[in-house]
Amino acid sequence: MLRGIHPLLTGELLHCISDMGHGDTIVIGDGNFSSDADARAGNCFTVELWGYNTLEIVRQILGYMPLDDKDGPSVHFIAETGDEPWEAHAVWIRANSNLAHWARQMGKELTDVVSMLPRAEFHELARRAYAIVLTNDPTHYAYFALRKGALPEPEQVSVG
Repeated sequence: MLRGIHPLLTGELLHCISDMGHGDTIVIGDGNFSSDADARAGNCFTVELWGYNTLEIVRQILGYMPLDDKDGPSVHFIAETGDEPWEAHAVWIRANSNLAHWARQMGKELTDVVSMLPRAEFHELARRAYAIVLTNDPTHYAYFALRKGALPEPEQVSVG
């Protein structure tokens, strides 16, 4: 254990998000998600996190991993049926304030950062992901994909 780092941020998960490059995606799925099949199909790196809910995992990852602010939404979650408005999605309602916080930090509107994908599109995205986090969270349709961004340009230090 490390001081000041949530225990769900295991060495394996920290190593994974550190090694991801700009534009790489990590998927976090609840216990009902076919993450193992998607990981095998896409040859993805997998991380097992038992006993945590997906929203807490997303919250902790976003505390350390910047989101991509280019090329459209960088957070995706799965549509339950494909025809409900995303604002009514149960997982969205619980995640809204956290995702709104990250959108504000990026200087963006929430709708510029987040999108809801139909099931087939989400699973295709998962098969192309850098990594998939396997959980046993009993929540239904708590599947998230996060696209990693780059850190801001460091401030220039003048010598002299």
